[in-house]
Amino acid sequence: MSTSNSNKDAILALTLLFLLLFLSFNFILFIYLAIFILLLSFFWNGFTVFTDMAWRRFGNIIGAITGTIILSAIFFLVVFPISLCLRLLGRNPMQLKLPGGDSNFEAVDKNYLKADLQNPY
Repeated sequence: MSTSNSNKDAILALTLLFLLLFLSFNFILFIYLAIFILLLSFFWNGFTVFTDMAWRRFGNIIGAITGTIILSAIFFLVVFPISLCLRLLGRNPMQLKLPGGDSNFEAVDKNYLKADLQNPY
């Protein structure tokens, strides 16, 4: 995508955002802002370049913040309580520590047949 298309995409995204805000809140100022941004982008190319740079920077900041918040929330609301409950109950589903044993390997006493090795997948 060329930079001029990227600049136009940023202007369109910003005007769409203001139009959606108008539909949500029914506040007429959002319509005026959308029209103002469109008219300004038609007459001043520097505004589109600045808007594209600002829109990308805003997106990067929001992406970094929300990614950190969402992953932290998932960890502290889902993973941590489950691990705490399993530890309190004495369960060891991953078998990281075997009671009284030095190895995590399980002894399997099985006789393998030729058919077991024909199609391993």
